This record gives sequence, C-alpha cells and structure tokens, in this order.
Amino acid sequence: MEFGNTASGNMGEVTGVRLGLADVDAFVTGLALLGSGGGGEADAYQYLLRIALTDGEIELHHPAEFGDAPVMTIGMMGGTRMLTEKLPGGQEIPRAMRALTRWTGVQPAAVMPLEAAGLNGTMAAATAAQLGLPLVDADLMGRALPRMDQLTRAVAGGAVTPFA
Repeated sequence: MEFGNTASGNMGEVTGVRLGLADVDAFVTGLALLGSGGGGEADAYQYLLRIALTDGEIELHHPAEFGDAPVMTIGMMGGTRMLTEKLPGGQEIPRAMRALTRWTGVQPAAVMPLEAAGLNGTMAAATAAQLGLPLVDADLMGRALPRMDQLTRAVAGGAVTPFA
C-alpha cells in the first residue's frame, strides 16, 4: 500500500492510501485478522480482487470527503460460508448495484464496506475496483453483526433500505 499525506496528523485521517495488485495478500490477511471471530472468509473474494486490480488500483477515502453524496454500502449478512462451497462468479455484487441504481435513480459517488473486515472488506474493495468507484475507509458495523437492525445507521434511527 502506498501512503500519502495526512490531513492533520491524526490517526484515522490518512489520505492517499492506495491498494494495488501487489498489496492484495497483505490486505486480505489484515481483513482476516480484523474479522477474527466473525465476518466471513476474507479470502473468498481474494481472487476477484486480484482480477479487478490487474489494470489499476483503488484509493481509500475518508468519509468526510463525500459530504452528503450517496455512498452505497457493500456486504453480506448472515451465513457467508456458502461462498467457500460455491465461489462467486464476480458479477453478482456489481449487478445488484446496477439494479439498485436503476430502481432508485440514485448514482453512488462511492462504495463502502458494510463491515471493514472479513469477507465484506474484500467484497467492497473488489466492487469498487470493478466499477471504478472510490472506496470509503469506514463501515456500518465496527464488528461482525448478524442483523440489519444492529448497524450503526439503524441504531441512530436512519434507514438501511433500499437493499439488494
């Protein structure tokens, strides 16, 4: 990973962090460690992340950079074990995003993982790379949670729908 300047020198405000093909193994290992005890198998989307980063890289962005712009959250909840039995083809999430964009008429400015660890972290990074969208360095969980009503946004009284 390549690090740029910090906005104010505070932890959590690093800008210019880029993820490229050479970073995939370390990134997935980090996501697996962050997801210890939950969050699904980070390596289930490792191959798709490699393919998506073959011709470029993605940059992680601080949430404040997007203000009120629509950010689409990417991830899975519930049992993710089936992805180790039947590997994803790679277009499931981009297709769901395109359908949700078509149904709502809202074009996302960026994507963000539902959970910045485990499977959801890898899935969001791969989707951002596939669609050429920025990746927001934040999440709605803070840890692996089994239900939508436990997301930070839901607890704060915000909507968690539409959802595809």
